[in-house]
Amino acid sequence: MPKIWRRKPRSIKRNGPTYSAFPEFADFPMDIQRMIVEVAASQSKAEALKLLLVSSSFRQWTRPMIYRCIALETPTKLWDLSTDADPEGYQYIVRLLVRSNPLLDANLLEKCHNLKYLGIIDTQPDPRWAPAESPFPKDSNASVWARQSSISPTHITIFRANQLGFDEIDTYWHPLSIFRNCTHLELNLSFRTCIWVGSTIDFPFHRLTRLTHFAISFGVALPDAESVEMLVRKALADAHNLRVVVLLFVKEDISTMWSLDEAALRAISGDKVVKLKSKHSSREREWLRAMSADHRGTMWQQAERELEARRRTPS
Repeated sequence: MPKIWRRKPRSIKRNGPTYSAFPEFADFPMDIQRMIVEVAASQSKAEALKLLLVSSSFRQWTRPMIYRCIALETPTKLWDLSTDADPEGYQYIVRLLVRSNPLLDANLLEKCHNLKYLGIIDTQPDPRWAPAESPFPKDSNASVWARQSSISPTHITIFRANQLGFDEIDTYWHPLSIFRNCTHLELNLSFRTCIWVGSTIDFPFHRLTRLTHFAISFGVALPDAESVEMLVRKALADAHNLRVVVLLFVKEDISTMWSLDEAALRAISGDKVVKLKSKHSSREREWLRAMSADHRGTMWQQAERELEARRRTPS
């Protein structure tokens, strides 16, 4: 059988030790190793999960990519993501988008001790869960977000917001609710939860003693301007540290389909109200994109720049 010729790696001679032209990965300096792993892990979540299992160093380097922003519909996904591959992974989750129901997390959410940005889809409990499975009294549909919690994110967005959930946050309020350290709150109104003429949204702003930024985002052209103004007025009256109020229109044409006395809101708020238009058709996708980009270019930053520009412009 003929011999298979293999070319030997060419060596490079310098003033000192001899180096191979094809060094082993372990021969690279630690910072170069980390850079290579981070680039590889950033290609896809699946690739990052594979690298996470290689070693403790790989696990440490890939965690920021894996847990940068987590979006899930069921508690099973959070369990599968962290329990087997990385039992300590929960503590690295900083941004999380979840769907609300009484058995949302099986207490897994409580392990996300460093959670700062939380998106909630549907505050109303899922009716598919039997009352016997609910951790709350059978005669109530208490919001899970009002209960005692070990996590306290500073930025909370409630998508498809509804009146029922807001009432329950106030009724079943616990001093250690996840809202206790909330500084930035956004209420997103979709086609299923828009404000109809004559209706009101009565969020318990008085519970959020640290709230400095409040936003209402619209995905439909059906809200009642008077109800929106009442909500803004209530936020300004009850949240004593409020500095910025944002009205975000998800679609370009929405702001022209109903009249809002923006000048009056500016007057009563001390010029704290900012109206913005989004370039995205979905507020959820826009939120996820901003979170995945390390929270750069968000509506809060846009609003701050707008207010700063106003202050610099003589009236």
